[in-house]
Amino acid sequence: MEVANSRRRVYRICVPVLLLALAAVACGGAPDSSETGGVGVNPSCTGEPVRFGVISVLTGDAVIPADPSYANGAKAAATALNRSCELGRPVEVVSCDSKNDPNLEAACGRKLVNKKVVAFMGQDVGGGTWFPITSAAGIPEIGGTGLSSVETTSPLWFPLAGNVNAALAYATVAASELDNVRAAVLPLDSPGVSFYIDFFKRQTEALNGTFAGSFPVPATTVDMTQYAAQVKSAGANAVYPVLGGDQFLGLVKQLAAQGSPLTETVVIQLGSGVTCEFLDQVGPAGEGLWVLNSAWPVAWDTGSPGAKQYIGELKSAGLPSGACDVSEFGVQAWSAVHIMAGLLKGSPTMDAKTLVRKLNTAGPIKRSELAGTVDWSRNAFPNDASLSRLRIFSNQFLVSRIIGGKPRLVTPSPATVGKPFTPRTG
Repeated sequence: MEVANSRRRVYRICVPVLLLALAAVACGGAPDSSETGGVGVNPSCTGEPVRFGVISVLTGDAVIPADPSYANGAKAAATALNRSCELGRPVEVVSCDSKNDPNLEAACGRKLVNKKVVAFMGQDVGGGTWFPITSAAGIPEIGGTGLSSVETTSPLWFPLAGNVNAALAYATVAASELDNVRAAVLPLDSPGVSFYIDFFKRQTEALNGTFAGSFPVPATTVDMTQYAAQVKSAGANAVYPVLGGDQFLGLVKQLAAQGSPLTETVVIQLGSGVTCEFLDQVGPAGEGLWVLNSAWPVAWDTGSPGAKQYIGELKSAGLPSGACDVSEFGVQAWSAVHIMAGLLKGSPTMDAKTLVRKLNTAGPIKRSELAGTVDWSRNAFPNDASLSRLRIFSNQFLVSRIIGGKPRLVTPSPATVGKPFTPRTG
């Protein structure tokens, strides 16, 4: 699992508890946004637009690079809907650049409220900042990572996957590869990370594995030598990192250097962290890395009908569609717009309140570009006292692995939390 590790914003890591305090971040100038930029229009499709919002980092930095794939996914879907005038009125995308800045994140939240979007999806680690603003206006979030507890417990977050789902799946991946799992967690050194550590521990032990311990890593750590050594001395054969991108890269290289290559030690990363840049930087040390996918991994596999449609609609809209231009959360944003349209189609009222009512009863949703079946009408773990309180609506996931230097999808159909699977090798 990858989180933001920032010298500028050390307190803004991707764990729920820390982000709560940021809900009241004060104002700031509204960042640039575009209601129709990049969205194809149909002159014969008229009326009051239905607006979908995207909060993402379009002006990146060393901490969180610019990633236009979220907004582009939404714009591609909106363009396709406008071409057919699917809703009987145009669809617009309000894309807001948060720039990984708390003040601008709050401004983005206010912008979406002012533009009266009916739903949105957020990328940046600022959910604890913008989500209280959007939720106060009754606007639902569809998809996204769920990086704050205000999202993971809110009746207005409708995940298509997310960090909690990922945390639950890690142990299943390890148990699918190893007979006797001995798992260690390398989290950022923050009280909020315990939110995930408990899930890792419980799921590992539920699959008859051993929890070898947690080795916290300060957010300012650059050299991962000692942490790779701790993993080795603990006898861990599976590692669940909750680290920033540079730290994760350093960990992988140190594990390989210290005789624990990823072909022998199960190490897992989220698909959103396996970018073209990461693959270039990690080189041979990345061989064997397991990748948990938040949607169909379009950057290296376009075999599903939904993935093909996503790429096709990007191209049709004139938006970048190469392997380094697309992402799993770009797929989620694209899918979220289509889901929104499908639920609102034919409705006399197309506003956030109407959409929330329909979202609450939507399910099961089976779309080939998603990581599994989603059912927002019921919690995926109703008998678990802790999980039943969270917004978890799927117990399925997809997995890839770096084989021969390239990521490959090893679960052509979704795997299930708690049920070890046989990875595809051919």
